[in-house]
Amino acid sequence: MGPSPGTISRPRGDLVKRIARSLGFAACGICDAAPVARRRYVLDWIEAGRHGEMSYLARNLQMRLDPGRLLPGARSVIMVAWLYRVAEPQGGLPALSEAGAPDIGVADAKSISPGRFGAIARYAWGRDYHRVIRGRLRRLVDLMHQEVGQAFESRICVDTAPLLERELAQRAGIGWIGGNCLAVNRTLGSYFCLGGVLTTLELPADSPASDGCGACRRCVEACPTGALLEPHKMDPRLCLSYLTIERRGDVGPGPHPALHGRIFGCDVCQEVCPYNGPKAAVSLDPDAQPRWPAGRIDCSTVLEWGPADWDAATRGRALRRATLKMWQRNARLVAGDGTGT
Repeated sequence: MGPSPGTISRPRGDLVKRIARSLGFAACGICDAAPVARRRYVLDWIEAGRHGEMSYLARNLQMRLDPGRLLPGARSVIMVAWLYRVAEPQGGLPALSEAGAPDIGVADAKSISPGRFGAIARYAWGRDYHRVIRGRLRRLVDLMHQEVGQAFESRICVDTAPLLERELAQRAGIGWIGGNCLAVNRTLGSYFCLGGVLTTLELPADSPASDGCGACRRCVEACPTGALLEPHKMDPRLCLSYLTIERRGDVGPGPHPALHGRIFGCDVCQEVCPYNGPKAAVSLDPDAQPRWPAGRIDCSTVLEWGPADWDAATRGRALRRATLKMWQRNARLVAGDGTGT
């Protein structure tokens, strides 16, 4: 007897994963489109105001809690992970020089001294992950239409849709939600971005990922501003990523003198994670490879930028999330020339 109507057989589920791997995704998992399990946690987090100026997180909340609402008739979610960690020479990634400018050697980003250079989070070293993942998921859906052999509807989600990607990634077996509140995979570590495809196909679900953090508190103890209140519990309003990228106005007073040398985002909670050690996977994907600016950037260069310079440096990059005004605000703070208030 063949599969029941609307159900795809196990080999077809494997086909979806093979297509995902052929498109450069480091991991692919499948889960159902049922409501998320941590509903109360999400609601309490929003009610406590921990989303700060990220008001979009409080919009369409019922959709965030129930992915099936994003696509009528959705039965499954295909989750993918795009690895952005690249190989780094001993001592950290060398700085990439601007065209025509002298190259500047760089020490490990963790040792950057406030006053001259500002570190840039690894996820923004290459192409904008939104564009990379969305384009590849479109190709995934196109190939599925060619190969699956039955009609279906789909919706692609990459960060900007009201979807709780980490919750679904855990359910789809890609990785558990770590103590640093990021998805963590035993082989990939946590240096990856997530995307998803909701579909009306009923695909065989994978087993959920089990927690691998145990009693480890390295990320909590290393967080420069205390944004990680305890394992699995974060107040983003204190996070350097939030302060440098999401906060539109003045940074304001707080435990962030000179932004701890971070000009765009922060990787500290990932840098100390055992799963991101020297044996963790690295990406050879051309879209993940660093381009200028990456690693760190001279604050004086940023302070000299005009609109055209900012446009050239951030075009096609996640770096564009911060406006020119925000980049220069951050540069002044890192250089010790401003208070952020």
